[in-house]
Amino acid sequence: MFARFATFARPALVNGVRGVVTAPEGQPVSVMGLTFGDGKIVEIDILADPVRLARLDLEVLDG
Repeated sequence: MFARFATFARPALVNGVRGVVTAPEGQPVSVMGLTFGDGKIVEIDILADPVRLARLDLEVLDG
C-alpha cells in the first residue's frame, strides 16, 4: 500500500522518538515510529490518519 511513497521516506523524529516520515511535496502522508531493543527494531507503529498526522511534532532529519 505504501510502496509508492518509499522514495519520499526520510528519517525523522516523531514526537522526539526515532522514526520515518513519508512526505511527498512536503505534506506528510504517513509516519512510522520505531522502537529499538538490543540494537534491532522490535516494534513499528504506523500512522496514516491525516487528522492525527497534523497534530504530531515532526522533525525530518537530513543525512
